[in-house]
Amino acid sequence: MLFDATNPPFDRLTSQEVETLRAALDIAYFRPGEAIIAQNAPASALFVVIKGTVEERDGGDLLALLGAKDSFDSRALVHGKSGHAFVAREETLCYTCPKGVTLGLIRAIRGLPRSSTARFLTSWMSSPAMKRSGATAR
Repeated sequence: MLFDATNPPFDRLTSQEVETLRAALDIAYFRPGEAIIAQNAPASALFVVIKGTVEERDGGDLLALLGAKDSFDSRALVHGKSGHAFVAREETLCYTCPKGVTLGLIRAIRGLPRSSTARFLTSWMSSPAMKRSGATAR
C-alpha cells in the first residue's frame, strides 16, 4: 500500500521529502471504540486515516467524523497534548508518522524555526485544499 502524497497537505513536499515520509510510515489497526489518542494525552505521531471512521470528541461531544485521507492530530504534536479525543468508530487503519519526522518535514518545507511551527501547522491544515478535502486542522 503506497501512501498518497498528492493529498493535501502532503502535496507540498518535495520528492525527497515524500520518500523520507514514506520510509518513516507505519500502519496501525484500531478496533471499534478504541482510543487512538485520548483527550489531553501526548501524541507521538501524526495519523492519516487509510480506511474506517474516526470520531473527534471533546468529552462526550462528537465534533467531527474523519475518514480516508484525513489527518490528525498535528496540534498535539506541537503543543504536547491533544485537546480532543480521537476514537475509532469502526475498524480503522491509519498511517502513523513519528512526531520527529513530521515536525522535521514541516520545518524543512519553509525552513521554519520551532516557534513558528504551530502557526504554520494551523495555516497549512486550514488551507483551501484541505477544506475541499473535508479535513481540518487537528
